[in-house]
Amino acid sequence: MRREKHAHVLDELAIPRHLKQHPVYRTPGLSFQPLPIARAALPQRRLPEPGELHLWRFRAQRHAGLPEDSPPIVSRVEQHRARRGPSSALNRRYLTGRASLRAILSRMLACPPEHLQFTDRPDGQPELLHPLPPRQLSIRIAYAGIWILIGMGASEFGISAATPSGHDPTRGQQAWPPADAADANDASESAPADPAEAQDFVRRSSAAALCKRPSADWLPRLVAQNGAALIAEESSGNYLHVIDLPMPGRLNAAVAMREPVSVIRAYGWCRN
Repeated sequence: MRREKHAHVLDELAIPRHLKQHPVYRTPGLSFQPLPIARAALPQRRLPEPGELHLWRFRAQRHAGLPEDSPPIVSRVEQHRARRGPSSALNRRYLTGRASLRAILSRMLACPPEHLQFTDRPDGQPELLHPLPPRQLSIRIAYAGIWILIGMGASEFGISAATPSGHDPTRGQQAWPPADAADANDASESAPADPAEAQDFVRRSSAAALCKRPSADWLPRLVAQNGAALIAEESSGNYLHVIDLPMPGRLNAAVAMREPVSVIRAYGWCRN
């Protein structure tokens, strides 16, 4: 218990002061727990509980939860899919995300990363086929520029990340994966240039991932806000819960759920 408390204090001290000003740290009913990405490399046998969301944020040059000298662990299908991408940078970003996802899940499920089997949903998001988790597990990956976000939850959720289009280092490149597959992983090519509009777009894009028929011409309407937590309304009248995430620079990111979460464990949101 004493060691856990000490580790928590170190994490708090490692968080840059300007990030602590983000409203997610002052949102009632929400515990946003920033952790260094190195903490993800520790043995972790616990899947997200109901009401909890686990997030990982890292640059495309590194693998979350893998030693720096570890080779990429991806399947032949993932390698083939990467080769269909529009550029080596975006292909590498995709492979880094998939290798990191395998490394994270291998510890949670006590399964070698190369034995994990995934299928791709119509929206391009991964779905775990083997081994079957002991309870529902929703997985989402989002990309924005050189950054990768991986999310896991006990229920369905949406995630979106983007930079205002005028500041996106990948602008001008086709979003990955190729256009023959629906892509909800990378909103950066569609985000408006105005920072406020880009933030609004990312919020509503994350909520749209939960809608039955999301469309680029229609996104859920934001109707209320409390700190970093917002409420979005579907055309059916149902409400969705959206949370803004702290991001570096001009990046924007948000997650959306049908039911609110009370805990977000955020690996990569403070210094190692």
